Amino acid sequence: EPQEYHNYILKRIQKINENKSLFYETTHINKSGKRIPVELSSRIIELDKKSYILCIARDITDRKKAEDEMKRQLMKFRLEDGNIYTVREIAPTISLEAFKDIQKIGYESVIISRTTEKEFQKYFNGNYKYLWLHEEEHDEKLSNLRKIEKYIGNLTRKTVILLDRIDYLITKYSFKETLNFFQNIRDLAYLNDLIILVPIDPQLLSEKELKFLEKDTKEIELRYGKTLSEDLLEILRYVYTKNKSGYKPSFSDIGIEFNITRPTIKKRIDKLIETNYLNISISGRNKVVELTHKGRDLFLG
Repeated sequence: EPQEYHNYILKRIQKINENKSLFYETTHINKSGKRIPVELSSRIIELDKKSYILCIARDITDRKKAEDEMKRQLMKFRLEDGNIYTVREIAPTISLEAFKDIQKIGYESVIISRTTEKEFQKYFNGNYKYLWLHEEEHDEKLSNLRKIEKYIGNLTRKTVILLDRIDYLITKYSFKETLNFFQNIRDLAYLNDLIILVPIDPQLLSEKELKFLEKDTKEIELRYGKTLSEDLLEILRYVYTKNKSGYKPSFSDIGIEFNITRPTIKKRIDKLIETNYLNISISGRNKVVELTHKGRDLFLG
């Protein structure tokens, strides 16, 4: 087992010894390699004058699925595990937004790009692993494509990858070889439940080449269509979260959450009421809001 795993176990044992018991969540890998989320209740027991640690594990797969689905309902983009998503854009704009979107619900994240990490951080300084596509000085027989493929193959589920500058790979290794690589990582995405985002500059490839690359991939789609601006959507997400817990937020709650003035709140709320996404009511001295059926349908679709 890796040294990190041993260190992790030792820290858990230390906490159990200190507190006499410990309750936590972790991931169990069964004999077939399947990862199962479990809830562990551990405590020290005495038996024949010896101390033992008793662990009771409970499978929480269904609960985790429900939590994951709720988080996804708050996302801006519709992204599903096991797929490659392509988007035609000169610079990674939409793809980067989608990357940040899936990061918010706890995915491990990896960026693979020809751009140096220092340069990339000028327009995205987040928490991610970075793999730089650079020129190899020797060992040309060991193709960079194979290195990337092997790297992706070792990633675990709940990982999102932004594969930037595929045009560089085509220039360096030919379109045919890059297409073969693309098909291989598409299979890896499916087998390992990964999400791979690929921006493609349409100015650098022919229409035929674009269609070859896009075959059996999906487009990055907005979850709620293009009818609502992001400032209105963020209010709906906030109201949805509060309504789910049985609370109707007031105008003041919304102002504090998004740091906006009361006239701006009124303008945005009025727009959402006019388009039948929100209902307004009075609670004491405050105006409070809740989602309409139409508003709830945005997050249940």
